Parts: sequence; structure tokens; C-alpha cells
Amino acid sequence: MRAAAVQAYGPVETIEVMELPSPEPGPGEVRLHAVGSSVNPLDWKLVTGALRRVHRQTFPFIPGFDVAGEVTAVGAGVTDLALGDVVMGLVSGEHGGAWAQEVVTRAEVLGPVPRGLNLVHAATLPLAGQAALQGLRDRGGLERGQRVLIIGASGGVGVHAVQIARILGAEITATCRQEHRDLVLGLGAHRHLDHHTEDFRAGDTRYHLVFDIAGVTRLSECRGVLEPDGTYVTTLPSLGLAVDAAASVFGKRSANLLKVVPRREDVAWLARHVDMGSLRPVVSHVYSLEEAVEACVAGQHRHHHGKIALTIDHGWDDPTAPHKVIE
Repeated sequence: MRAAAVQAYGPVETIEVMELPSPEPGPGEVRLHAVGSSVNPLDWKLVTGALRRVHRQTFPFIPGFDVAGEVTAVGAGVTDLALGDVVMGLVSGEHGGAWAQEVVTRAEVLGPVPRGLNLVHAATLPLAGQAALQGLRDRGGLERGQRVLIIGASGGVGVHAVQIARILGAEITATCRQEHRDLVLGLGAHRHLDHHTEDFRAGDTRYHLVFDIAGVTRLSECRGVLEPDGTYVTTLPSLGLAVDAAASVFGKRSANLLKVVPRREDVAWLARHVDMGSLRPVVSHVYSLEEAVEACVAGQHRHHHGKIALTIDHGWDDPTAPHKVIE
């Protein structure tokens, strides 16, 4: 099979397309013929070795965690998926593998693809969508009528978080670049703050939840804008977060780290809301597998909005998933 992979830790420019053996599913797993994937910061951090202390890789290493495609092989014990099923989800485990024509993952983490949605766009939903949903609903406890501050609202997780917070009935303040103001307001934010010129800590607004997707703050910096029983959620682990979490034990405000747990029910939740028209992928660029280096470089520069998608198979065609352009 063809895969975008690296032979050793190094800059993203060392990613190359190579021929590798197709994986075989084990018990509880299925193999997918991958049609689409996407780019996440975790991918280039693993490629460069920035996370080698906690995620040591074996080589050749295939990045990628999001996948959408067709089931081509079923492992022992799998009874709820069959050959030909079209699904999306995350590659199970912490070692990637989605930037390849054939991908193996646990059946229990895969869910339905929204009706009529291009599989390349569908593949941008699983990681970012579940991160947003779990960060707001599970770690943040966001409820209808509450106020939420979303820091990094125009990025891959952010564009989903704004829409999901709207679905949950929250009042949303979104911080991001001024150039993305119309995007986040169009997705459902009630207020935009330019993170270059406006300080979210100024003013009288108090939030029930601060969701720092960008990982640029600490609970101690946000106490003044949190309600007395408010919650702070971040995507980046740090010593400061550990201190904040320990300190929060002695008060009503809490600090939580988001770690995405792949769940079929959450993938189905995302698909259902796409079908309902209340959630949509926001894809700024689509690259081919051969352009994986360019896709990672674009992600590292962070000048894009929404998600960067990868087309794994240009020739795949399924009438249930027509190629529908989503702005």
C-alpha cells in the first residue's frame, strides 16, 4: 500500500510517500480502505520527535489519526460492522497510521458518515469534533444559557467548538484573528475578540467556562473572568496546569485537561448534527497524500482557518457520499 511516512524523527520535510505492507486487523478491529484523512498538530509533533518522551515511535512511522473510508476486512469478534460499510473515526492508539491507503483501527470507535458528505471532508470531523464536544460537554460541563469563552476559535477544534457550543445553547465569545471574525460569527459566536488587540480579561463579562483550545493561558490568568464555580479547560498539559488543578481542589473553580476519548456514540452525535444542518466541516485546504509535507507546513504556520484535509484515494466513488464542496 502507499503511505506518507518517515524513517526517523526529523522535520516534516522528511515525510515521503512509500510502499509499505498492508496491515491486518486483529480481534475487535477492522481494516478500512481510506479515502480521506486530515492534519492535526499531533501529527507533526510526532514526526519531529517533540513528543518522543511520551509517544516513542517505531519506524517507518505513518502519521494521521482521522480517517474516513470503506471497511475491507473484519477482525475476529466484530459483529456490528461488515465489508462495504462506509465509516469515519479515529485510528485507535497513540501512534497514528491514517495517512495510508489501508488503515486498521478498533471497530468500536467508528461511526456513520453523514449522508451526502464528501468522505474527505468527513475525515476532518473525528478528532477535532470529538475534542470540541468532549471539551465543552464532558470536561467543561457546559449547559444551556451559560457563557463560554473559546480561545482559538478559528482553528480546527475551534470551528467545531463554536458550532457545538451553539447547539448546546450557550452564549459564545470567540477569540481569534480579526481576519476570521466573520467566520466565527457566522458559525454561531455572539461576540468576537481579536486576540492581537483585545484582552479577554478586560471588561465585566464572567464566563461559566473558559475553553483554551490554543493552550496559551492558565487558570490563574483566567480567574478574574470565571464565575465563582466556573471551569477552565485546556488542550495542552503542563506543570502549570498540574498546579492549577491541585489548587482548584481548595476552591469552586476547576481546571481540567482535555484528552480525547474516541467513542462511536460521539462520532454518531457529530454525524447526526451534520445531517440536521446544525454542524458543518470547515475545510480551508485539501491536499493529496503526495502533498503531505505541504499540508504539514501549512498547519505549522497556522495561517489557515478550520481544518486541513488529505485526499488519500482520488478514484473512490460512492453515490451515498457525493463530492460536495463545503466552504
